[in-house]
Amino acid sequence: MLSALADLINRRPWPVLTLVLAITGVAAPLGIHVRDHLKPRGFDVAGSGSAKARELIAQASGTDPASNVLALVRLSAPLETPSSQRTIAAVASTLRRDPAVAAVLDARTAHNPAMIGRDRRSTYLIGALRPLNDKQQEEAGKRLLAAFAGDRQVILGGNPVANHEISKTIEDDLRRAELLAVPLLVLLSFFLFRGFVASLLAPLAGGITVLVSFFLLRGLASVTSLSIYALNLVTGLSIGLSIDWSLLLLSRYREERATTADLQLALRRALLRAGHTIFFSALTVAASLAALLVFPLRFLRSMGYGGLVASTVAMLVALVVLPTVLRLLGRHVDALTLPRWRDPSRLAEPGRFWHGLGRLATERAIPVATVVVTVMILLATPLFRIHWTTVDASALPASTQAFQADRAINRSGEFLRNGGTPFYLALKAPTPAGAPAAAALADKARRLAGVRAVAPPRPLSDSTWQINLISTDKPYSAPTQSLVRKLTALKGAYPLFVGGDAASFHDERSSIGSHLPLAIALLAVATLLILFLLSGSLVVPLLALLMNALTLAAAFGALILIFQDGRFEGLLSYNGQGALDLTIPLVLAALVFAISTDYGVFLLSRVREARLQGQPDRRAISGSVATVGRIVTSAALLFAVSIGVFGTSNIIVLKILGVGTALAVLVDALLVRCLLLPAVLRLCGGQAWRLPPTLARLHRRAGLHQDDEAATDPRARS
Repeated sequence: MLSALADLINRRPWPVLTLVLAITGVAAPLGIHVRDHLKPRGFDVAGSGSAKARELIAQASGTDPASNVLALVRLSAPLETPSSQRTIAAVASTLRRDPAVAAVLDARTAHNPAMIGRDRRSTYLIGALRPLNDKQQEEAGKRLLAAFAGDRQVILGGNPVANHEISKTIEDDLRRAELLAVPLLVLLSFFLFRGFVASLLAPLAGGITVLVSFFLLRGLASVTSLSIYALNLVTGLSIGLSIDWSLLLLSRYREERATTADLQLALRRALLRAGHTIFFSALTVAASLAALLVFPLRFLRSMGYGGLVASTVAMLVALVVLPTVLRLLGRHVDALTLPRWRDPSRLAEPGRFWHGLGRLATERAIPVATVVVTVMILLATPLFRIHWTTVDASALPASTQAFQADRAINRSGEFLRNGGTPFYLALKAPTPAGAPAAAALADKARRLAGVRAVAPPRPLSDSTWQINLISTDKPYSAPTQSLVRKLTALKGAYPLFVGGDAASFHDERSSIGSHLPLAIALLAVATLLILFLLSGSLVVPLLALLMNALTLAAAFGALILIFQDGRFEGLLSYNGQGALDLTIPLVLAALVFAISTDYGVFLLSRVREARLQGQPDRRAISGSVATVGRIVTSAALLFAVSIGVFGTSNIIVLKILGVGTALAVLVDALLVRCLLLPAVLRLCGGQAWRLPPTLARLHRRAGLHQDDEAATDPRARS
């Protein structure tokens, strides 16, 4: 397949490039508007107890209990004075004018004295929204913020406002991150690609990949619901894979040019060898991110779809577009470079540092492996005390209204703590039995540990009752999560569902926990199978899988030390929550696993090639480190910069994603791929590559190495 592709590109480069430009020209104007077809958030678990509670209350009352807007009113006089009452009435009138608001409740109409501040100079009103989708809720929050703009007495909070401010902050942060990353990437690319023209290969491939992937996501969004957060993953992954594979293909092309003056032959050899590696890399990346499709959360499934699309498109661009551009550029790919880089043989020759690193890993294999494993295990030790939370108003910058309202109402002690956080029981019990059943249920709930207050049961229809609760601790804390389980166990003769933020988080966590073993099993099986087909070995895939797990464990340990324990808050500009977000680490794990396996494929492919050429183990491994080490660490550095700028975000989850991924890929590239993996391969010796006869025949029958073996045949190099 790769042979035919190489011949086509060598014979007809302009028609191939014209076809690519035509596809991109069609995809670009449609793909750039993909944001309008995606939905925000996507963290709810359909069919869960909290979702059923929300639906039951919404059907009976015409309002969404999870989407209340809280209007905190600072009064210039005590609550009872006429001036304060006029202020409250004016705020209520402004809330009612919004078409999304179905009802407005104050402390009197809600029969809830906890809505009045302890000094009686502050209170908050509840704007209960009609049942809306996530996007409509955010739009309502945006409108209400505009309606109260300039009113210093009113601070808005609640989920619709917080979600809008989170989305806006993320959008602003990503725009700023791009402005920071672009000049850094341009400068680094010049030195790492060793030339200005060569440094344009990755942006070209990345741009085409992003535009075509956005176009495909838009089409996918017409048949399934996708979260807008998938765009961030697609953009980052497209850039990262384009950097990796551009470096790999360009380096191989330069190597082949150093051995022959025939540029078409050099391109053919480079595509056969590097293309084989790119194909297997794409398979491992796609398999890693496809594991997210196992989870029922739209947020995670969207990331899985985005990863599949981006990795597939990036592979096609690397195998078709980049070789075509190299064919047309020829020697000019090394134009606009420094004088010492103009000789292809010097460009292809690894530096002394990488030769030394290869010798260190193979000649001192036991000490190297011992030191690296010890460091990684020490980094991973905090893993056993990880705590989970989720994104809410407390994750916002202190300047946002949702953060200020949440702090005043739920955390400062100015009001009854956690009083503004949705937490309720939904009971379906027909009259006349409903009233005593609801009263008995409220009495049982009142006696549970962790309950601060229970409101009287409120009938919403002939058969639906709502009982509002206030928990002693934060909604995502361990005591409140235990309380959710106890409340769920109160089920009696009538259907009972627990709703609110705490219950939603409990269901989200339970859903992820129940699906995680299957995701891990599928990921492990897929990775082992793909690496078996690549390496022709049983031991090598197991080693790669174990080292990926070690990288992830060390990365999570570092995140716990930094973000959960609240270290470097001043340097990184964040306020620690004492826990890590529940969903972002899953995305981080899938992304890091994919990139780590990608780097591993680079090295393993090169070692296998050297062994096919008859080189002894030590020379094959050390030479592969010398050749691939610079490519892997250069790619890791550029990828770390492109995603590490997310660490400048004002939203802690983006900061965790940026810092965590950057640390993980850098540690994996230098310590694991350039030191630990070659050291362990050296210790295993030839046993690492031996196969039982039956499996060896199966591997040969797969036929995925025909081009590979032809390219390594010395007769093919003449």
